[in-house]
Amino acid sequence: ILGLAVVTGPVCANDETPMDAVVIMDSSGSKKKTDPNELRKPAAKLFITLLESEDSVSVVSFSDNAYPVTFLTRLDTEINKNRALKATERISSKGVYTNLYAAIKKGMELLKDSHSNQHQPTLILMSDGKMDVGNKEKSVELQGKIFTELLPEIKKNHSRIYSSAFTTDSDQALLQEIAEATDGRYALSASDDVLHKVFAKLFEQS
Repeated sequence: ILGLAVVTGPVCANDETPMDAVVIMDSSGSKKKTDPNELRKPAAKLFITLLESEDSVSVVSFSDNAYPVTFLTRLDTEINKNRALKATERISSKGVYTNLYAAIKKGMELLKDSHSNQHQPTLILMSDGKMDVGNKEKSVELQGKIFTELLPEIKKNHSRIYSSAFTTDSDQALLQEIAEATDGRYALSASDDVLHKVFAKLFEQS
């Protein structure tokens, strides 16, 4: 599993290329066990805080399905940035299922025009990676479609997925495989201190 030391590659845009980022946050009930301290919320806030005024961000919540809490909005005012930060607080751990397929698909849809508009499309996936839609066969089918349908399209659109889990009781192998299929990276943020180092490192190496 990739750790902090090997998280490499650009995450945010350079001075000439604004970034469009979709922060996808798991709201399934399993997060009570796999993120008991709700570290995904300060992680999302840190990521949003590090974005520049030319960048845009959307916050997406997912469990059985994926729902934009905020749509892609440029962070050119304090009001817009504060709205994005507050959106992370609306993420719960009350969902019944973990539909990673729907989550990634929604993120992809929100970023569909980014590259053509000369913006860098980026997906930040915060989840335990435990694909579950209430039916084992359907869960396996949808997990397969992530790799056969979604990830090739994401890579074709010059987007990357950066995934993160918050305890070792997560499907780290799946989250890493999803990220690396788009030339992105996976990292485990198991504590508040590590969380800040991980996300700061991502920006330092961009």
